[in-house]
Amino acid sequence: MAPNHSPFEGFSATITGISLFDYMQLIMMTHKNKIIEIRSGKHLGVIQIQNGKVVFAKSSDGKTGKDSFFEMMSWENGTFKEIHFEKNLNKNVIDLGNLLLEAAEYIDNKKLNQEKEFIKESIEDAFETPKEFGESLDFDLIKPDATSLDGLDDNEN
Repeated sequence: MAPNHSPFEGFSATITGISLFDYMQLIMMTHKNKIIEIRSGKHLGVIQIQNGKVVFAKSSDGKTGKDSFFEMMSWENGTFKEIHFEKNLNKNVIDLGNLLLEAAEYIDNKKLNQEKEFIKESIEDAFETPKEFGESLDFDLIKPDATSLDGLDDNEN
C-alpha cells in the first residue's frame, strides 16, 4: 500500500445535505484546526479555526472578522471544503466560545429583516395606483355617500 502524502489525516468525504452551521458546530466541538473555503453563488469566503475557535474570517464581499463569519454562516446554500494552508492567517476574530450562538442570532435577525422588507414591499405594491387609473385616483368616486347607506340600521338583524 502506498503511503498517504495528503496533509489531511483520517477519512475524506463529500457530504450533501449538511448545513455549514452544523459542520462548524462539529469542528468547534471537537477542537479541530481547519481552514475552510466556502462558496455560495458568486460569493467566496475563508474561515480558519484553531483548537475549535474561529480565529480568521474573510469573504469576497470585503467583509472580515466577525462580520464576515456571520455573513458566511447566513448563506443558505453552496459548498464548503477544507483546504491545506501551511501557515496561519493573521487573526482577525476573537472567539470567546459563543460565536456560533452570535451567528445564529445574526441569521435570525437577517431573516426577520428580509421578511419585514418583503411585507413592506408587498403592502406598497398592493396600494400602488394601477396605471389604468392614471396618476392619481379620486377616492371620492369610490367612497359611499350618505344616501347609499340609508336604510341600514345597526340595530336591525
